[in-house]
Amino acid sequence: MYFAHYYLETCRALGRIDAFFERLAPWFLMKEYGFRTTYENADPHGNRSDCHAWGAHPLYHYYASLLGVRPAAPGFAEVTIAPQPGPLQQLSATIVHPRGTIHAHVEQHDDGLHGRVTLPEGVRGVLQLGEQSVGFVGRITFG
Repeated sequence: MYFAHYYLETCRALGRIDAFFERLAPWFLMKEYGFRTTYENADPHGNRSDCHAWGAHPLYHYYASLLGVRPAAPGFAEVTIAPQPGPLQQLSATIVHPRGTIHAHVEQHDDGLHGRVTLPEGVRGVLQLGEQSVGFVGRITFG
């Protein structure tokens, strides 16, 4: 489960969100198997730890890969937002930042992505939607 983190990073970098979601299948089964924590490996009947923190990295990827919020400069002084929601119709998060909070909301519509991002005071951002990018400070609305 742990090394899937690197696979998910690669899927994000290559824009293969379809493969990203396919690899998440074992996590979606955890609830079906009755688990309330992330286990160590994808075989629920083999040797494993039933509470394995390293298996929780898809939570990181919700923010960093699907919403696409990542630091772009030391100290998180600059932020890149490059959403890739895949099959999800809506994503929202409030993310702790050294200077306050980042608020991000993304929705899929027939004509593309719509949303808004608010950054803490003094933090620069770059919104990337496909090949297009735009810099901003404070708040941006798109779509």
